[in-house]
Amino acid sequence: GNEGQSRLPNGFSAKSSWDYFGSLVDEVEGKLSRRSTLDQIGDSWNKNQLYSITLFTTDTTLFADANTSSHLDGLDRFWTRISSVFHSNMVSKITIMVVETSNMTQMMEALKTISSGDTSAVNARSEPDNLSDEYFNNMVDDNTLLSVSNRFEVLRCVNNIRQRIHDLSEAQVETTSTAPIDLRLDFMEGGPISFQKLLQKFVKETFSQSYASASRCVHGRLCFDLPEDLDGNMCSISLDLQYTVLPHSIQALRTLDLVKDMQQITSMTSSSVKVIQAVPLASVDS
Repeated sequence: GNEGQSRLPNGFSAKSSWDYFGSLVDEVEGKLSRRSTLDQIGDSWNKNQLYSITLFTTDTTLFADANTSSHLDGLDRFWTRISSVFHSNMVSKITIMVVETSNMTQMMEALKTISSGDTSAVNARSEPDNLSDEYFNNMVDDNTLLSVSNRFEVLRCVNNIRQRIHDLSEAQVETTSTAPIDLRLDFMEGGPISFQKLLQKFVKETFSQSYASASRCVHGRLCFDLPEDLDGNMCSISLDLQYTVLPHSIQALRTLDLVKDMQQITSMTSSSVKVIQAVPLASVDS
């Protein structure tokens, strides 16, 4: 309610969050517009590629103000603000990535426990007869901006935001012939493994979009034959290759060297590979 919103720190209102997102997109658009020249590395660099933008926030920041109407108003302004970056054919997708905090994860586990009816796994300072919201609120840090009861409000807010994005997209397709606005609201866990997986996804997409062409593919593949076994059976092995980490800028000359390495590996013939030893699959420690 209004009373709760008045206690929010500066910058934590729904309006502030969507305004910040808009400012970040404006900044990216300005930098892309000023990039009139890139590092010259031959024809391998795809200078006409479309960019994707990912804006990171946390659940406790974005939904400190879980008022649905405020978020939808902010989303409508954000949608209008980002239209130019799509119409200029610089960006193909904008993702707002909400990182789930540990406090939120604890609360979600508490909610799962309530819904399943299994309270044996719940540990707390004390165990009252009835499992109230206050009981589960005591399970998390006292300074968290979200309570368990507020989590339901957050979930409703998320669903309404996604529905509004869908409605805006449908309306744009029906009324205009300009480039579609691809806006997404996604969630991810806040652990290092999740960030590592996301980084690998970024590297894979950026690498392939920047250098892939009809004549040359940056996804490597190494194929070779295994030697015959005692029964005269023979099979072929095909290994797909890709970089998971790039140590240099995507348009740097050293990255082009990595592209050439991948292409050279892909062009290797089966006779170029020598199998040193074959072991039974059952003996391989996974």
